Amino acid sequence: MKEESKEDPSDDEVEDYLDKIWENWSSRRMCEKTHKPNYIKKKND
Repeated sequence: MKEESKEDPSDDEVEDYLDKIWENWSSRRMCEKTHKPNYIKKKND
């Protein structure tokens, strides 16, 4: 596990981190729109 540094991250580091989170979040939402879980498929049959 990474050791936590006592100094605040730079703005660039924060922006980079937030961009990665946003990409992850948006790709999950795209998948949710098209993906149908198996338990729902079975329930509707």
